[in-house]
Amino acid sequence: MKSILVVSNSIEYADFDIRRDVDTVSFCEMTPMAVAPIIKTREGETITCDIVDAMEYCFKEDYPSAISIGYINNVDDIYKLMDELDEHPSVPCVLRPRLITDDGDLMVSEEVYNNVMTKILPRVKLLVINKLEAELIAGFECFDLPALKRAMKKIYNFCSCSVLIKPSSVCQNFILFNGIEFTEFGPMQLNVRSLNYTKVIHSLGTACACALGSGATMQDAVCAGIEVYLEGSDVPRNVAAPKTPEVAATPAPQVPASANTQTTSLVSPVKSLRDRARSLEEKYSINTSLKTTPAEEHQRTVVLDLMQAAATEKEKQEQKEKEIESKKEDALDALRNMGKRLSSM
Repeated sequence: MKSILVVSNSIEYADFDIRRDVDTVSFCEMTPMAVAPIIKTREGETITCDIVDAMEYCFKEDYPSAISIGYINNVDDIYKLMDELDEHPSVPCVLRPRLITDDGDLMVSEEVYNNVMTKILPRVKLLVINKLEAELIAGFECFDLPALKRAMKKIYNFCSCSVLIKPSSVCQNFILFNGIEFTEFGPMQLNVRSLNYTKVIHSLGTACACALGSGATMQDAVCAGIEVYLEGSDVPRNVAAPKTPEVAATPAPQVPASANTQTTSLVSPVKSLRDRARSLEEKYSINTSLKTTPAEEHQRTVVLDLMQAAATEKEKQEQKEKEIESKKEDALDALRNMGKRLSSM
């Protein structure tokens, strides 16, 4: 049985609880190995461990097939994690940094942010972020889908890793950019009725790491990871006649829609999803190639200043639009007055 290594700080009984990652790996019927540099208990107690010793033990005990990195907010741990990743460059790595929460709460300092971007990001294969984090990394706000895609391209050009962004007001679907093309994963592609993920119990980044660890291609790994992530929601599954084929090692040739239709199964949706996750190892051969070329140094300004600059730019744009509208009104008034003068002659 393959194993997945999870490295993340943990806050018990919160969205940052590393037990969600462990449960995700177990759900995919793989062996979880967890390294938590900092653990904050429910009683407020802080427990720390040496990340180097813990990761070395994991690699000696059961060499992981993939690594999932979560929330790290200590600069020393980032440097240690970078060294460990350099020791094992062939292991595919997924990063879900949680720089900004979906509610807009900033979770890291400027120093931590800069180090995550320059020390960890160039060493991962997939970056999982939300729209706010994409804006932060790219350096500009995304008011529409074309702007969001420009941000994803900019991030890819910086780190040479695929970028997966969660649904937002700009794009209602999950969207992936692999350096060549954009792929949207909506209800039809994922065989669900909607993308309600308010009660998820699994980790998206770790679910994708499980699929990559089984040798899946990036697009198929993301698709399988999203389905595992959504399994914990209260959205009922639509198991009848999905429009997308099962995950395959190579892209399937285009065929008529009728050929892609699958018969309705009596197997429960949850069991079907678990079977799909378990079958990844059987369907794929190991493919752990990973780009390790370091990106050029990415100098960032203060995080709060960056967000303020984006807000200022938005104000300028709105002011410019108001000035244009005002000029149009003045021009119309001038034409009306000219028409009156001509009619009175």
